[in-house]
Amino acid sequence: MRGWSGTATGRALLERRVIHIPDVLNDPDYTFAKAQELGGFRTALGVPMLREGVPMGVLGLSRSEVRPFNAQPSTPRSNRDATVFQSAVDG
Repeated sequence: MRGWSGTATGRALLERRVIHIPDVLNDPDYTFAKAQELGGFRTALGVPMLREGVPMGVLGLSRSEVRPFNAQPSTPRSNRDATVFQSAVDG
């Protein structure tokens, strides 16, 4: 897993915690410049999927502008959206 610590998803997997990089171009630990060039993203978020503390995968989100992800939950657009989201969370 050497080299993975230079990305939000790699850090999330290795550190087993959410990693938020508000601007990858201003983060000295972000080293996957080629991905940033190709993807054109600036803000990155890595969320580990853990089962009993063991990493099972990682979700990566990005934005093409410097706009940090908000810790506040978003409001579902409809009751159907809320039901679908809750079903996904409950598994």
